[in-house]
Amino acid sequence: MPDSDVTVTASFKEAHVYGKPVWMWGDNYSSAAVKFSCADCGDVQIVDASVVSRQTDATHFAAGKIVYTATALFDGETFSEVKEVAIPQIAHSAGAAVIENKVAATFDKEGGYDTVVYCSICGEELLREHTVIEKLTPDPTDPTDSDKGLCKYCGLDHSGSFWQRIVGFFHAILYFILHLFGKI
Repeated sequence: MPDSDVTVTASFKEAHVYGKPVWMWGDNYSSAAVKFSCADCGDVQIVDASVVSRQTDATHFAAGKIVYTATALFDGETFSEVKEVAIPQIAHSAGAAVIENKVAATFDKEGGYDTVVYCSICGEELLREHTVIEKLTPDPTDPTDSDKGLCKYCGLDHSGSFWQRIVGFFHAILYFILHLFGKI
């Protein structure tokens, strides 16, 4: 101890009482800061925060998002806040229409086909329309099928011998008369 009297002077300073942090984000969420205000004296402290982002890409089936996490250290304590930005679901892009499941019509059955549109990006089917092709109707003035030489009415070949052509001729007359009177 010293030989003489010692004078000690103490000055007491009130500790700051900071309220809840107020976060301030940059326009594109790539930067952030946090503001602390003392409730007793009005002292304001602004601390820059570090920002980390995590992105989930949007697809044709779901929206995506970007999650921004800001972290700041103030007065020995860590503070953080999260902001989330939605990324809209990607719209499909219609490709050219294609024809599928084509079935030719016959005299006995209807035919048809499907017109299909797929997304040009992901291949998902966007539209399917079925078109019906009516059964073929015999032409009473021409009983032979020009592709195969077969009679449209009896299915036989009337293009060969003289007698086959005579039968084809009578088929033509018979079916012409029936058509004329509305019987077929």
